[in-house]
Amino acid sequence: MFGRTRVSLERIRSRLLDLTNRNRLLNFRHTPRSSLSVVDVLPDILFGTVIESHSVTFKSVPEPQADSPRPKVVDHARQIGLPVSVDLPERGSLRVIRGGRTEKVQTLHYSKDLEAILRRISYIASTAIEESGTKMLHLIFGFLEWFESDHSAQPHLAPLLLVPVTIEKGNIDRTSGTFTYKITYSSADQIEQNLSLREKLKRDFGLDLPELSDEETPERYFLKFRGILDAKPRWRLRRRVTLGLAYFGKLLMLRDLDPKNWPKEADLIEHPRVSEFLAGSKLPETSFAEDYLIDAPDQQERVPALIHDADSSQHSALIDALEGKNLVIHGPPGTGKSADQV
Repeated sequence: MFGRTRVSLERIRSRLLDLTNRNRLLNFRHTPRSSLSVVDVLPDILFGTVIESHSVTFKSVPEPQADSPRPKVVDHARQIGLPVSVDLPERGSLRVIRGGRTEKVQTLHYSKDLEAILRRISYIASTAIEESGTKMLHLIFGFLEWFESDHSAQPHLAPLLLVPVTIEKGNIDRTSGTFTYKITYSSADQIEQNLSLREKLKRDFGLDLPELSDEETPERYFLKFRGILDAKPRWRLRRRVTLGLAYFGKLLMLRDLDPKNWPKEADLIEHPRVSEFLAGSKLPETSFAEDYLIDAPDQQERVPALIHDADSSQHSALIDALEGKNLVIHGPPGTGKSADQV
């Protein structure tokens, strides 16, 4: 039975994986609707600022003189001496404040465009939480530029280090007349590696994604990719930092369903309910349970006192559940099925 359970569990786990190019964790696309890249920032400095729970805001490119035609933002930024490359150097002209922090990072957008981008990102992130409880917003440190084959001409970008953040609308900037937005590390959630990339590298290329150690900085993590880059000379590590949306829901389920992540004393494969669900079991014929006489003296101690009222069938279901019996509870809406299951 345990062999059948293990095979069935692996089949379920494989269905949670999306290793196609539709997966943003394997083929991330920088679009104004769902991402914001920054310039003139050292990854380690920004990482440290965020992890220490300091909020970070974004700076726009100053507007050109009103009496001249409005140039493209990159051309104007270059003209006034701002860095324009989203590929960040190891050392730069970063304006660092007290304690080696940076609380404002430069973007390549004019103020109204920057506000519109952040407003859209904030709306999508908050809607995902309200509708499904999914936290999608991350500050992404680094991307692996990879190719499907040695002859492929189309590169793909895969995020490497994803820090969960929250976004909040701030005060209005009197100079530009636009609202500011600040991001803060969501410390209740853990920093994530790209689990989709790990599986892709292992299955298609026989490569191992480097492990992320505790308290490891982005720069130190980037150094661990030398082996992959030596094995794949066309691939590159792109030192970019991006505020973007990424969904980890199914990947977290994939990790939770890995028997190796469970302690020996609570082996997932040997759990009787898991085995019965995946491999089946021989049980006597099913029957409909009868209601207990809940007012009878011998039934009073079989279930604790209830906060809410319950009829005889609900009360009986609680007794069977507390005694460890397997139940299928059915009934029309509003009859307390969910309460019984809780």
